[in-house]
Amino acid sequence: MITKIRIRGYRIYKDFLLKPNPGVNILNPHWFNTDVVTEFLTLRRAGMKPALPQILIELYLQNTDELQGLLGAINADVPTNACPGVFLSISPTRSTRTNWMNG
Repeated sequence: MITKIRIRGYRIYKDFLLKPNPGVNILNPHWFNTDVVTEFLTLRRAGMKPALPQILIELYLQNTDELQGLLGAINADVPTNACPGVFLSISPTRSTRTNWMNG
């Protein structure tokens, strides 16, 4: 479970801190894009079983010698973009997926 998120010095966030409450709803609009959540809920209400929303954050870095340890091609670019970088993928736990998909 995520206990704290801190973002400093990025875009509009001089010093942003989020401490979610334990047991926070996985579809909290402060975490997931509201359009993605709305689409998910609309499809569920229509009797479909869409995949639960996910968050993907990718950082593509300059292709320099000192960053070659971060070189990879597993990213969302199509066609594949082999470059140094890191990513953070946030998705529901197996038990949360099971509860939502069976509920």
